[in-house]
Amino acid sequence: MFFFSEYLKSLRENQRLSLRNVERLTGVSNAYLSQIEQAKRPPPHPNILKKLASVFGVSVYELMAAAGYLDEPQGKSSMRYKCLNPACRHEWETRGEYLKNLRCPRYHRGYVVEKYIFDEAVAED
Repeated sequence: MFFFSEYLKSLRENQRLSLRNVERLTGVSNAYLSQIEQAKRPPPHPNILKKLASVFGVSVYELMAAAGYLDEPQGKSSMRYKCLNPACRHEWETRGEYLKNLRCPRYHRGYVVEKYIFDEAVAED
């Protein structure tokens, strides 16, 4: 859940949108979005992810994979994401060795955190 919250926040900040602006564009409460970004709530329902994807300029499949809804990646972005926030990228690079063997406790589907560690390389088709 921590990964998704940081990822969602970096997407929003990359678009230079406030929580209130995202609320106006999607109809999703800014308080709810704030709780998701602070990892106080689990990733939202796919219907909400669809609204957020259009605002953040990413595919619905990318957000659904990051939220743990998809077993297999869809599209050319695969399971690796280019970090949008340099501070976030640094944090994941320094914690990478520790995290790479942990399993995602929220979904119990065997997702390895290593799949979610930000990568500088963009996946090729």
